[in-house]
Amino acid sequence: MGRAKRGLFAGKHIRFGNNVSEDGGNKTRRSWKPNVQRKKLYSDALQTMVSLKVTTHALRCIDKAGGLDNYILQSSPNKLQSDDSPVYFDPTGALKAGRRWLSRLGGICCGVHSCPNI
Repeated sequence: MGRAKRGLFAGKHIRFGNNVSEDGGNKTRRSWKPNVQRKKLYSDALQTMVSLKVTTHALRCIDKAGGLDNYILQSSPNKLQSDDSPVYFDPTGALKAGRRWLSRLGGICCGVHSCPNI
């Protein structure tokens, strides 16, 4: 996964379209980028704050789900944009897989140089 795609985007992508001038109807290409913010969110599974890039839509979804861990466990894989999301695992292994997925998201999971062994 590339550096630009690391984070929680809740299914939001860059969209493309045209600006159309009022006078002649001339079209120029443009893009609409998702509103991505760098945030620190608390993870119950890791018992620490996790620094992530998230969209404002993802922040609202995290609040609605009741926290970061619940959001990851309840979301579909295409919303998480990751092949190893915890949705593919059985419910008993979902929490462990969620922790593993969280630690891979930012490279630095707990604010220290190494992540805990899970």
